[in-house]
Amino acid sequence: MKTHPLLRAKVGLKWIVALSLGLSPMHLHAANTAPDLDGDGVPNIVDPDIDNDGIPNALDDNIDGGIAKSGPHSGQYLGDHINNDNPGEKDIDGDDQADDSLGETDLDGDGKTDNDALEQDIDGDRRADNSPGELDEDGDGRMDDAAGEDDIDGDSLDDDDIVELD
Repeated sequence: MKTHPLLRAKVGLKWIVALSLGLSPMHLHAANTAPDLDGDGVPNIVDPDIDNDGIPNALDDNIDGGIAKSGPHSGQYLGDHINNDNPGEKDIDGDDQADDSLGETDLDGDGKTDNDALEQDIDGDRRADNSPGELDEDGDGRMDDAAGEDDIDGDSLDDDDIVELD
């Protein structure tokens, strides 16, 4: 049975992405069932441009919403219309993991885990986490200095929890 060259390239791309991220074949198999907003074969959890709008996740004001520039949904609006810094945005990177869940390790889908020393903008609002203008580091709609905010960095661990390291 012959396989179309584009299909082989698409499968090869999945392997390259998975291996470059240190994922095993088991992860790759699981990734086949993961959300893929733009239909490019790269699961949202590892896709550098989830909505295929030509704006890398790290620079996109709405990571999981935009007009696809290419691929199977070219010219169509994909995802939501909620900007990353909107309190109503509960899954910034469209990976089906709530931003405040323990499983969410890369809130803004930029490829850097939220506790990575190189991650400078956890919620993807293009305001550095340590800048005076960043008042809601994890983008949950609660100001970091608010009485009810007990998880400033959005890792689902209370800031005063003994296992909270960052």
